[in-house]
Amino acid sequence: MKELGSLAMIFLILLKKFLMFLKKFKPFYLLLKKITMNNPTISVIMPNYNGEKYIAEAIESILNQTFSDFEFIIVDDASTDKSWEIIEEYTEKDIRIIALRNKQNS
Repeated sequence: MKELGSLAMIFLILLKKFLMFLKKFKPFYLLLKKITMNNPTISVIMPNYNGEKYIAEAIESILNQTFSDFEFIIVDDASTDKSWEIIEEYTEKDIRIIALRNKQNS
């Protein structure tokens, strides 16, 4: 039984590395991410503009909910602080997060 758990962990690690590779090809990455999410029940959308001070806490708040069948879309409106870097870090850690960034503030 432990062997099965180990194999599952290895599979998840390889899948994560593969997804990281595909991130370079954004349209394919988003498509594959959508397929692996198995049509989540809800979508949570969070806008951000220069929210560096609170963005990590806000993201953690959503990710720590007891209900977990959701996709989490974070839209950054061309922040000039470190918000985008923080969002990208969370995107790498959790497959439910889809990060989008506007090229200029709207």
